Amino acid sequence: MRALKLGALALPYLVAVVGANLIVKHYGASSTPYVAFFLVAAALIFRDQFADMVGYQRVLIQLALIATGALLTYLINQDAALIAKASVIAFTASEIIEGGLYIAWHKRPWMDRAPGSAAVAAAVDSVLFISIAFGFTFSIAFAQWVAKVAGAWLWARVIQEVRTRRAVLARNA
Repeated sequence: MRALKLGALALPYLVAVVGANLIVKHYGASSTPYVAFFLVAAALIFRDQFADMVGYQRVLIQLALIATGALLTYLINQDAALIAKASVIAFTASEIIEGGLYIAWHKRPWMDRAPGSAAVAAAVDSVLFISIAFGFTFSIAFAQWVAKVAGAWLWARVIQEVRTRRAVLARNA
């Protein structure tokens, strides 16, 4: 059952990462804030869902998913190799930071630690990704970071609402 749940999280995570990479390759740096809000923020919050299921194994699972996302991006569009490389480096660095914070903040409510750890990780991810993929531009990196923070809060809120509704249904069953 746990493997099924992990797979159910891995699929949308990979769709978000690969989709983000391919969209950015097609539309360029100016698309990154939009992609960051809808897709990258989702991936940041999905990482926390993995952590809740697997604990400290989170980092190993995430590194495997990060590599898989980059490989899939490259296999779908070999012209996206630089985007895939930037994605691997940025996501790996941000995962180390986010994973550490998420675990360190384990006593905080989920709605504080998930978007909070994502906000810090998003800063690292944004600077690294833009720098590697396009050359650093403060305005784009900053817009991307703001979009990731806002999107992470939105995705965390959606997940929290689903968790609350499931708990209510389970109590009433």
